[in-house]
Amino acid sequence: MSTISYPKIWVSGEILTAADLNAEFAAVNGITGITGSQISAAANIAGTQLAVGAAVNAFQSAALNLVLTASTVETTIVTLPSITTRGGRVILFGSSGVFLSATAGAQLTWKVYRDASIVQTIVTTAGTTTGTVNIPLALPLFSEAPAAGSYVYKITTQTNTTSATINNTAQGTAYVLELS
Repeated sequence: MSTISYPKIWVSGEILTAADLNAEFAAVNGITGITGSQISAAANIAGTQLAVGAAVNAFQSAALNLVLTASTVETTIVTLPSITTRGGRVILFGSSGVFLSATAGAQLTWKVYRDASIVQTIVTTAGTTTGTVNIPLALPLFSEAPAAGSYVYKITTQTNTTSATINNTAQGTAYVLELS
């Protein structure tokens, strides 16, 4: 990092002249490592030293699988690209136009994975009414603070019956972000 050498060290009570002030500004203009409105690569400033985007450290998103079918076999609905974290709070969320059509007692199990480990399981159960019910399915909201590292998150679904169907009215998107 550059050290700025100013031409004069000011002491309380001294008179500031135009020449002294101009010399101070000239010294600032001589700082190396800044070119125009950009930081020069020669300044060797690491991204971790900057506060740009400090509220969000890392972010990834992916579209949901449009060919969703209710299955008694676990099915991946979205795999997010790898996210590299610094050990802060990670939040996984999203939106979808998906709903489950099922008879009473049908269950849909959501699983959230970090790499190969299940980190959350949510079960949605159809009510006890007769006939078919339509249940809007919001993507799971998940939060954790894993150790610093690179991770791949994915969401899967599985039903307990072949009589359930998943209907897509809109694609939807899943997001994962790390807060600083």
